[in-house]
Order: sequence, then structure tokens, then C-alpha cells
Amino acid sequence: MRPHRHLPARGRHAPPSSRPCHQPPGGRHRPRRSGSWATQTGILNLSADPVPQNYTCANNTSSATPAPIGALAELYNASCIAANYPDILAFLPTLALQLPFSIGTNQTLAPANIALSGNHFFLTTTTPVFSLMASPDPARDLGVAVAQKVASSPAPPDATPGQGGVGYGAVAWLFLNTTDATVGNIRGVYRLGTAGGSPPPTCENMPPTFSVQYAAQYWFYGLP
Repeated sequence: MRPHRHLPARGRHAPPSSRPCHQPPGGRHRPRRSGSWATQTGILNLSADPVPQNYTCANNTSSATPAPIGALAELYNASCIAANYPDILAFLPTLALQLPFSIGTNQTLAPANIALSGNHFFLTTTTPVFSLMASPDPARDLGVAVAQKVASSPAPPDATPGQGGVGYGAVAWLFLNTTDATVGNIRGVYRLGTAGGSPPPTCENMPPTFSVQYAAQYWFYGLP
């Protein structure tokens, strides 16, 4: 039987191709970008579970709605998987969402041993930061991107709603521009392929603050 065209001809465990691993993001419902910047850098980073999307509630009744207050994530460089095995790219966030994981304890994402790129956190409830400075090779560090949301699109209806296929839906897909506070050449960020992360529709019986686990693809674009 002939091997699948996206798999190495010598077997599943053959080393990845040495060709560049940077590919542009694709897929439906991608938010539209604005402005102009070169797309010389296209690095896919995969957020991994448990990555909390954080929310707050004014009270615990059905009259209140959960409000987002940021997120915390570790990002793993899945660029080579995206380039060499594109057929499995869409499944990576759903797979990551099911993994046992602890923030701050993993230099690689098992079982694929994807290397840690850095961290994602928020300076304020509306100011996301991506610190991509964790590579063992300093030449691969991309700097620190301080961003702001430009556009969003609802996740597709068939997106994974949560861990074990149970939850309130996948968080939106996003396009972000970086601000002057950015260190390095990153100019734009896409969040795509989200799995989980949405809160319940109301705050009924919820604590003042709570987290919902999610995973996603983050694509970073910048100047040469």
C-alpha cells in the first residue's frame, strides 16, 4: 500500500523533512487582518492543557454574565508538525486539551516532545502578551509581543466544546496587532483552531472567579 502523501515514505517515525517549517495560517472563519506587515515569520505555537481562560462574576445569579479577565498559557512550537503533517494540524488543540499538564513544569509537550516556545498572559484584561523567549537556542527566540485585538470570528460550530467533548463551546478565533511595547519583530498574531474555553451562559451558582480550560493554535507573523 502506498504511504499517505503527507507521511514520510519510510514510515511514520522517519525524521521530519529539513525543509522550512513556516506555513501561513488557513482555514475557515479566519478573522480579517488590517494594516500592512510582511509575513516572513510564520510560527505555529500550540497552547496546551490545562490552559485557563479566566472569568469573573459580579454575583452568582442567572442575571449576571461571566466576564473574561484574561488567560494563562504555555506555548509549544508545532511549526514542523504543521509543515510536514498538515492533515493532523486541525486536531492538535483538541488532543492537547485532553493531556494531563501543569503550567511551569514542562519544557516539552509529551508525547510528541514539542519544544516550549514561551508563555502567554495578560498585562490587563484587554492586553495580551506573548513572551516567546524559552527556546534552548537563543537564536530561535522571537521576543515579547504585546498585542491588541483587531478582529474576531466565532469558532466553527463543530469545534471541540471542552475537555472530553463536554463544555460550553470553543472561544473565538482572533486577529491581533502588536503595539509599540513589543520587543522583537512580531507584528501580528492569529488565534485559530480553538478547543474549549467558553464559560457558561450565566453566573448562576458560579464563584466570583473561575477558569475554563482551552487549547488553540497561535500563529505569529512579523518583519524579516
